[in-house]
Amino acid sequence: MARANTNALMVFHQPFINEIAQSIPQGDVLIGKPMPVNAAATFYQKLIPGGFDPQTQLQWLIDSPERLAQYQKLARQFGVRLRINFELDVGLHRGGFLEPMLAIIKADPEHLEFAGFMGISRS
Repeated sequence: MARANTNALMVFHQPFINEIAQSIPQGDVLIGKPMPVNAAATFYQKLIPGGFDPQTQLQWLIDSPERLAQYQKLARQFGVRLRINFELDVGLHRGGFLEPMLAIIKADPEHLEFAGFMGISRS
């Protein structure tokens, strides 16, 4: 991180999120794959209060309307705002789910915030 002059990290496993929150409180974390909502719940259950602020430093990757609904329910349950990053298939497999999902985020700014897109290509 020092050599690259960045605090941006991409994380692929739930235990690493909690470890980074504790060990690298200045980290800016993007989850690199859509995780089951239980993994997000585990993160919040194990989060040790400190310098890491998930509402500004953590982006959850969402790949479907169903997963967005699960994460919205979790945000309400924990009373937090989640930064949402949409996984887009940049191949020819995209669906029309993006506009309705953005509308859900816009309608619930207390619990959801649009953070960006991550493009993937599935053959």
